[in-house]
Amino acid sequence: INTKHCKNPIVFKDEFRKSFEEKLLDTIFCPIHGDCTLTNTMVDKNNNIYFIDARGYFGSQIVLGDIRYDWAKLYYSMQGNFDRFNVKDFRLKISDNEVSFEIKSNGWEHLTQKVLKNMKNCNVEDIKFIHAIIWLSLASHCWEDYDSMCLAFYNGVHLVSEFV
Repeated sequence: INTKHCKNPIVFKDEFRKSFEEKLLDTIFCPIHGDCTLTNTMVDKNNNIYFIDARGYFGSQIVLGDIRYDWAKLYYSMQGNFDRFNVKDFRLKISDNEVSFEIKSNGWEHLTQKVLKNMKNCNVEDIKFIHAIIWLSLASHCWEDYDSMCLAFYNGVHLVSEFV
């Protein structure tokens, strides 16, 4: 995938599970937003950033989860270019022995390191691992578009290969 030999987490599920258990089973649950993407933000005239929920649920119920998930969703939007993927601004080529893809940049990648440095008590490798899992899980959510489903899966496999 993109010239990198990758292990499929479905085939290597025991290794994937071990990585998951080693990295993510120490979760402390707390209130989270749950969908911290750039398309769910507003900025006021003083450059204060607010996370909103376009579905209108935010504030009406408490969502508990791993704070690393919120950070990973922000990373997914900034570094992973999810918002460009979401409007199908990507290229994908699948052949017999390789897959290549590119998601158009949304222009936020240059701020990723600054955001990562400001995350309190957060392991960057954990964020990247969760980011990979988010891409893998996205494949099941975009079943209505074959290219999106494939790209989400292959991107997840490409990213998770760093950990398996």
